[in-house]
Amino acid sequence: MAHTLASDTRRRLLQGAAGAALAGAAPWAAALPRPADKRPAVYRTLHTFDHASPDAGGASPMSPPVQMADGLLWGTTNEGGELGFGTIYAMTPQGRIRTMHSFKGTKGGFGDYVSATPGHRLVQGPDGDLWGTVFGGGIDQGNGSVGKGTLFRYRRGGRFSTVHRFGEGSATGTNPEAGLILASDGHFYGTTGYGGVGGNGTVYRVAPDGEVTDMHVFRRGPGDGARIGTELVQASDGGLWGVTPFGGTADDGIVFRLGLDGSFAVVHHFAGGAQGDVPTSALVQGADGALYGTCFASGRWGTGLLYRITLDGVYTQLHSFSGEQPRVGKGPEGALVATSDGSIYGVTRIGSREGSGSIYRYSPSGGMQPVHAFAAHDQ
Repeated sequence: MAHTLASDTRRRLLQGAAGAALAGAAPWAAALPRPADKRPAVYRTLHTFDHASPDAGGASPMSPPVQMADGLLWGTTNEGGELGFGTIYAMTPQGRIRTMHSFKGTKGGFGDYVSATPGHRLVQGPDGDLWGTVFGGGIDQGNGSVGKGTLFRYRRGGRFSTVHRFGEGSATGTNPEAGLILASDGHFYGTTGYGGVGGNGTVYRVAPDGEVTDMHVFRRGPGDGARIGTELVQASDGGLWGVTPFGGTADDGIVFRLGLDGSFAVVHHFAGGAQGDVPTSALVQGADGALYGTCFASGRWGTGLLYRITLDGVYTQLHSFSGEQPRVGKGPEGALVATSDGSIYGVTRIGSREGSGSIYRYSPSGGMQPVHAFAAHDQ
């Protein structure tokens, strides 16, 4: 299956967090030299995914890989692998890749099904194990119907296990559309876009032993959100912050804060149109302590908006994407990256050279600047 434009754009923007190399690094990776800490900002393709190649690590990744403590970039793909249901892969910073696990689909009782494969960002636990979610998968009571998503654990040494099947037990959420985060209390937190009250989704907590409990059940309305499809972020105030594309006073989405004690507050209501609506990216905390996010199809020209919100709720529109800056593009989508110099990096889905999207950089001093315009011949 051919890559979609969105997956093509997402796979090119890699996010890594600094991590020390472990003495027991994999031989296939340890033999390669590590790059210098300081390198010029030059675009290059590290790896081209290909569903037809068994050595390509899978195909159609829908989220950026994350650099783990072993120095490798770990991620998931929606297609490819032994059975075509997606993979977990590991890649060196130089682009050498290896498939670490192939999802087996519903026939295996865990994993995924054709149009709802993993695609979510992995997170590393304190013990070094990797945790992740799958939108579909997990057979319902053995009757052969498609499940409502799974939570999995990939242990060091290669052992894969399903920890939880959504829709079972006391937790009410189903079909997670984003990955987990590890919070300061040692628990993982995640979101589901469905299930709960009226099918409006939930925020859930995962204990180190894998027990899943609801932290907040969304009730779409003026005082709550609905249908969350992005990850949370734990801000410097200790709270879990997130966005929903629906709910709030105008039903155009909200920014919310959830305490580790379960306390919930709506911090901002999106008003629609030029003011922003249907936020599409997870929040990221910048060097200034504020949170940044994007809306895909709103702002002054209706083609995207970058915004900033402080921890006390002051909301500011920073940039409306439009054709007036063709090298920047429009339709911001996917994860944002905050750097120590105060810059925010992201990608647009459309516009720019050949209409293939771009990488952009926003800084308080320099405003919006293009970094790279994607083209079919990028190598």
